[in-house]
Amino acid sequence: MAQNCNSCNSDIWGLVSKKSCRKCYPIIRKIERVKSWKYNIPNSWKPIKGIDMNILSHTRSKSEFELIKNEIVSQLQSRIHLFKQYFSNEEVDGMELEIMLNRFSKLLSNANKDRGWQFHGYATIIDHELDPNSIKFIYKQLVLILINRRFKLDTNRIYKLLFH
Repeated sequence: MAQNCNSCNSDIWGLVSKKSCRKCYPIIRKIERVKSWKYNIPNSWKPIKGIDMNILSHTRSKSEFELIKNEIVSQLQSRIHLFKQYFSNEEVDGMELEIMLNRFSKLLSNANKDRGWQFHGYATIIDHELDPNSIKFIYKQLVLILINRRFKLDTNRIYKLLFH
């Protein structure tokens, strides 16, 4: 019997190390690397694919550095959360699918990121027109697209934290 990953609870991708699967382990390593960064020691800032390391060199204080570091960890952890969502046996309703559609809309749109939701109000239509299995299937396929997407740091979230 295959063991489940401690992070995403999946047995599909096989365990590689520290009881983590081959999808979670690289993210866990990145999180550990980011957590090891020290403000006064730029040599400790080991580069991570998808993160422009220049963002760290422009920090003005240790608290700002820690804020950025915590946001990077949070964004990496959200990748593992996607794996958990994919393998979850919980039901998915129209509202969750509406939220996922809006997420895609914001990712793919060149429009202002703060703009209103493109799919606002679709939850009722989705619940009325689709059966629960269809909703779950569509939701899981959208999550899988996000899982297979290359990680790229959302610097807009960092700038909002720093300047608002």
